[in-house]
Amino acid sequence: MKALNRRYLILLILTFQACIHLHAQEVKKAELRVQFDSRNTLVDKETVGIFGLRVGLPIKNKYEFGVGLYASRVFDFFGKEIEKDYLDNSTIPSQTLPAVIGFKYFSVYGEYTLVDNNRWNITANSQYGLGQVFIELTESNGSMRKKTEGKSLIEHSLKAKYQLNSWLQLIGGVGYRYLINGEEQIRDAFNAPIYIVSAEIDFKRLFASIKGK
Repeated sequence: MKALNRRYLILLILTFQACIHLHAQEVKKAELRVQFDSRNTLVDKETVGIFGLRVGLPIKNKYEFGVGLYASRVFDFFGKEIEKDYLDNSTIPSQTLPAVIGFKYFSVYGEYTLVDNNRWNITANSQYGLGQVFIELTESNGSMRKKTEGKSLIEHSLKAKYQLNSWLQLIGGVGYRYLINGEEQIRDAFNAPIYIVSAEIDFKRLFASIKGK
């Protein structure tokens, strides 16, 4: 399994480097694109928001390659804590304990634009992520114990943007996240669909339209 993870990572890095090399002239003219990339997902059948920020390099208005940072909690303030029963195998006998689970990960991604016109922008995205799952256990005597578990994941998604008017875009998307490694109970909890429902407002155009009226 570790060998498989290394192959995935090496393949993505080589692909990223090859694309940058092949399009060196276009890269010189391109500008980095910084975007929020938050979405919702299911963890142990419970809806959880994932906060994300990514930095990408568009190429020929068709491709984009970059990196992202994602977390279920931001500064231990924003986001929802994930509560579930956790089977602790570190004790004899094993015991099921209530737990609070969070996660964060770093990713590299590639995105391909399928449709781009005056109204619609539809993209396909794939990413490979490396990060950690944080597990806070409540012992039977009431004391707290924390543990961390490294994880890697693959995620594929489709996202559509619809230009409703000059300043408002409606955004929707679907995808699936697959954990490559980790405990089976963690993989079962985190292997799940993702979905995106949001909107983007171009305030510059909004204020211009208001001023024009």
